[in-house]
Amino acid sequence: MEQVDSVIIISDTEGDNEDETSVFIVENSPEALDTSKDKSTEVIDEECGLAITYSKKGNVMPHARYDCVEQDFTRTENEVSGPTGSNLNFCDQCYCYICDKLASECQYWNLPSFCHCNAHNKSKYWKAHRDVALTGALSIFNFDLVDIDSVLRQGGAFLQKFYLEFALEYNNYMNNNISELLDPMHLFLSQSV
Repeated sequence: MEQVDSVIIISDTEGDNEDETSVFIVENSPEALDTSKDKSTEVIDEECGLAITYSKKGNVMPHARYDCVEQDFTRTENEVSGPTGSNLNFCDQCYCYICDKLASECQYWNLPSFCHCNAHNKSKYWKAHRDVALTGALSIFNFDLVDIDSVLRQGGAFLQKFYLEFALEYNNYMNNNISELLDPMHLFLSQSV
């Protein structure tokens, strides 16, 4: 006889008889069968009588940063000046919502004026940025996705790449100029000339 790996048993009379309980066996693992371990029962819902007698942490699958169960996420509409709350933190399976890359590989993750770490699917602002990432610079022409062929998509990708490289250079330029303006020696030298 073949052993069944997982079984779900649901009472046929569920709801008819309040004294009868439903049993859900989600996994038949060696850990679940080990009766020598002391497993505590935790009552979750006293009204329904729901109790969890055994649980095991599941595998973390790849997910958008805002769906991470290991790191808290604070939703904002369009915050790009810096990370909000603990949005900068991510687990090994977190993806950037805008780039569709691992968060660790996103070069705009905490870059001021981009801050992809704050991106999520409930914001119109971030959805628009994701659409631009998917269609490239062609989004300004309001093309339907089915109208974009490979040549047009390649042209849009070049234009988008230029835009992003230009934005990075501009950001670096602005950061360097601000640091020079804040440097007292720079102010002294510029006044003496």
